[in-house]
Amino acid sequence: MDSLKKQLLDLLDENDIPELFEELKKLKLNDHTYKNLQEEFIHGAKYDFAKRIKTHINYKFDELVEKEEASFGKANNIEALQVHIAQFAPYQGQSIGTAKEKLQNLLHQQKLQKSWENAQKQDQIEGYQYFIANFEPETALVTQAKQKIARLEEEALWQKSTKSIEQLLDKYTHTYPQGVYVAQAQAIAKQLNLAYQAENEPKAIAQNPFIIPLSNKISIAMIPVEGGTFGMGYKTRRDGEDDGYLKDAKPFHLVTLDSFYMGKFTVTQEQYFAVMDKDSGSYFKGDRLPVEMISWDETQEFINKLNAKTGKTFRLPTEAEWEFAARGGQQSRRFMYAGSNNLDEVAWYDDENSGSTTHEVGSKDPNELGVYDLSGNVWEWCEDYYDAEFYEKSAGAKNPVNKIKSGDCVTRGGGWRNLSASCRAAFRACGSPTSWDDDLGFRLVLSL
Repeated sequence: MDSLKKQLLDLLDENDIPELFEELKKLKLNDHTYKNLQEEFIHGAKYDFAKRIKTHINYKFDELVEKEEASFGKANNIEALQVHIAQFAPYQGQSIGTAKEKLQNLLHQQKLQKSWENAQKQDQIEGYQYFIANFEPETALVTQAKQKIARLEEEALWQKSTKSIEQLLDKYTHTYPQGVYVAQAQAIAKQLNLAYQAENEPKAIAQNPFIIPLSNKISIAMIPVEGGTFGMGYKTRRDGEDDGYLKDAKPFHLVTLDSFYMGKFTVTQEQYFAVMDKDSGSYFKGDRLPVEMISWDETQEFINKLNAKTGKTFRLPTEAEWEFAARGGQQSRRFMYAGSNNLDEVAWYDDENSGSTTHEVGSKDPNELGVYDLSGNVWEWCEDYYDAEFYEKSAGAKNPVNKIKSGDCVTRGGGWRNLSASCRAAFRACGSPTSWDDDLGFRLVLSL
């Protein structure tokens, strides 16, 4: 306000009286005294004119300062602050900067509170996740949101687990060892004459994912997979009868892998758009549906852009990494499919089961590691070039990967239109690196 007053007084010193009157009028300082002074100037009455108009300017600005202080003192809500700013911003009021900051804080708090109320009203995991994504790290409510997500996840797992005693023991009790339903779990197990021996059960499937944000709302979740040695390839007792399509899955051999991160889900269409800023070109449309109609070459374009965006070094899984993760890694229970011997529990496959379409990622049960859809939904590209005899060449190897170019690249896991045999963890397939189909997608890996 002082600088504005100085500008007006400078006009007076420069004897630019018409401009001075015009500025006073713009600032709505043209009261009765102003009009008298203007009339005198027009008619040539200039006795002590400069002194009197200077007095008038000083008086009006002193009056403005008092009004501004009084107004700001009462501006304790959004509406009052908006009125205050609108009234005194033209005069470059000294409180305007503070008032704007105060208004911004109140608007933010209003938005935060409204978003929190909406999340509580819906009481859904997605609503609380949206709240956290928009308001972290504002600790108090964000902490409550995370607690509510944990409660909802526990309740959901309990409801799901009670459908199967095996799930009850393997999933619920190990994921929530202090959970509110543990006593009920033990009672149900006892009633069914099941030996409830927690120390003898498999390790917990739940692992803390590594989250890489792509935007405010979209991220990629990566599950840690502890390295080790495992039996890769076809084994009758584990993988069922050989129907003539498992020749290239032999011989059964040992492979050793370093630890790595595996994508919790196949890459979705919303993740693809967040990286590439264009539609994925998938045949079936949906943000949470897996990307399909994508070639091996196109996955490399996506990965290159993703790495530039995140500063990470994503890649496709090697065939050995894919099978190790599909079999549950160090927590493997030697299932035929990725996570179960009952394919209906873990996979979308065959036209009758899948309805001849892809489905949202994570809508079936995960495997022992907490990774979803490694069997069914869409085939998954691997890093390796396909070699029908590679298992003979890589027996006993550490971190094997076939980099010798051939006409095809490896695909694994089966898709929504395939029979159950193709969804076995041992089953191998391949395709040209330039080929694509509406049941062919991909998953990401990060080395530790």
